[in-house]
Amino acid sequence: MQVFELVKSVLDENYSKIQGTLQERDARICKRVGELKKGYSELANKNELKYDKPSIQFAYIYKYVTSHSNLVYQQIQGNKTLRRLLLGPQIAISCIGGGPGSDLVGILKSMSEYSDENGETRKLRCYILDGENGWADAWSDVDDKLETDFKISTYFIPMDVTDEPNWSQQSKYLNADLFTMIYFASEIFSRRSECVPFFKNLFERMKPGALLLYIDNNAACFTDWFDSLVKKGGLEVLCSEQGIVKMPLDEQKVMLGEFLDRFGPVKLEADVARRIWRKPKQS
Repeated sequence: MQVFELVKSVLDENYSKIQGTLQERDARICKRVGELKKGYSELANKNELKYDKPSIQFAYIYKYVTSHSNLVYQQIQGNKTLRRLLLGPQIAISCIGGGPGSDLVGILKSMSEYSDENGETRKLRCYILDGENGWADAWSDVDDKLETDFKISTYFIPMDVTDEPNWSQQSKYLNADLFTMIYFASEIFSRRSECVPFFKNLFERMKPGALLLYIDNNAACFTDWFDSLVKKGGLEVLCSEQGIVKMPLDEQKVMLGEFLDRFGPVKLEADVARRIWRKPKQS
């Protein structure tokens, strides 16, 4: 499965939700791309970005999801523990801040390359946790878009990690085998003190042996903060690395079709920090 192919199908659906003439819609999307770029440059101090409109959701998926999902894919390919997990008969993942779909798409790409050695049908259950309800439709029908030898179930959970009365009502996501945070720490950094109770609860209640995959901007302010938080939570480090990662050559951006001419190049490389942690089996 090629990531661009799946992303294109989601973009087509999202584009149809944007109101106006073709020229008006395209102009709005181009404006949103600029707003995202500016907003991400300010995350160390503030986050005023909102993803509540189809045009900004389109802009994010178009510009970033292909790159971010491939970061997930490459991290899995380079780590035996993650690969072994995805070969299991039943896998549950919780994507924290995963509304845009980067986490899920990267995992699906990885799983599509493995077959169960016993010929059994694997099952993937994915909880997508995000504070923006507008993301709910984007990846709800992935099982209809893809032909795979494993079953896919996706569940969107509206969740604001800064609001304890909100997130404390949910618990099923805590049973995941793998938790992912893809460019989420930087999004919540300006409100980090409000997020501490959520992560304290997560680290205490995730099951022994569960993994946490973290990928984010390679900026010390974000990663030092989250490294410290995880250390206090008692998780053990399996992988800690950083540097520039480029899009694999087998991904053909031409699959994005006419959108490439209208909205410019997508993100094809990133300077990122990557971490994999595990909850100790004996704690």
